[in-house]
Amino acid sequence: MLMLTTAKPRTFVRAIFIQMLSEDEWAFDLLYCVAFVVMDKQWLDKNASYMDFNVRSENMNISSYVSTQSANVLLISCLWCHYQEVLKSTRAQLERELMLDDVIRIEDMPSYSLLC
Repeated sequence: MLMLTTAKPRTFVRAIFIQMLSEDEWAFDLLYCVAFVVMDKQWLDKNASYMDFNVRSENMNISSYVSTQSANVLLISCLWCHYQEVLKSTRAQLERELMLDDVIRIEDMPSYSLLC
């Protein structure tokens, strides 16, 4: 997400995170947990369930005019789009929070409270 392997950080948020890593060995682990909780919250805010991956094409009323195989491909594509949207919005939210003036540690991020 932050491409930390580059020799020099290309963005300000990467520089901030590298600074946090240099000061706290747990920064990566904490950010990973925060990212997962934020992603989970956004997924559930969309009224989506992890069981949606098991939805049969008949429940979408599309199998009446396309083959079952095509319906399954369409269903997987829809779920993949939701997943990508959640990933992008999670990244954007975490980057915004990392750039807040009062965020010096991962524990200072507003989303950190979701872990408690």
